[in-house]
Amino acid sequence: GILERGDRKYSFAVSSPILSPEKIRDTYMNLKSEMRRKYEERNNSLLSRQTELIYYLKLGKKEQCLSILRECSKSYAPDSFLPLLADVADGCDFSAEEYSARFERLGVAGKTRGQWDMLADMADEICGITGTKRTDMDELAALICQYIEENCSDPNMSVTLLTQQFAVSRDLVSKLIRLYKNQTFCDYLLELRMHRAFELLGQTDLSISTIAEAVGYTSYTSFKRAFIRYKGISPREYRVAAESARTR
Repeated sequence: GILERGDRKYSFAVSSPILSPEKIRDTYMNLKSEMRRKYEERNNSLLSRQTELIYYLKLGKKEQCLSILRECSKSYAPDSFLPLLADVADGCDFSAEEYSARFERLGVAGKTRGQWDMLADMADEICGITGTKRTDMDELAALICQYIEENCSDPNMSVTLLTQQFAVSRDLVSKLIRLYKNQTFCDYLLELRMHRAFELLGQTDLSISTIAEAVGYTSYTSFKRAFIRYKGISPREYRVAAESARTR
């Protein structure tokens, strides 16, 4: 069972009366093992909820965050969540000092409910910041991907070019492409170029060298190498297969 004393909770177990010393020992060990199991289950559940809260805070999902805090207020102490919110706040250039001081004052006054309400206010403010930032990142990612699609045939297309074009770091460019396209920059660029090459090989009579240049390669050799890596056959073999399929 659980015994509450103020903000503290104590676990206990009760058995029926036992007189035999051996049975007392065995029962004690069994109950101790059961209490440890329940304690570990509770801690694992707490860690899961904390991880979930951090995830939704960073996404700016206010309703999900408040729901987690409401549920956790029934089983855990508010002290388990303040450090998490403070860490996320620091990553948003948002000072949590005022909240921390307020949290401590409420704790001294024994106002646990007030502490949970304060954590909800803090989560609300953090979500307002992260939600806005995420919207900005969504827009930036869309612009970067659109630029790559429209200029994938530029032989100079690179992460460096994108950092200059959008005045952001290499790490951010790579991170956004991986996040929104689930690919590295190189794989994304290769896919765009190859799909354009498929169209030109199957629908035009342009020479393969001309097509290589048209999709962003400075030499037939580099184009052929990339094509085989992506498709498993050479550009010439692809054209033959496309022509054969078209004449059937």
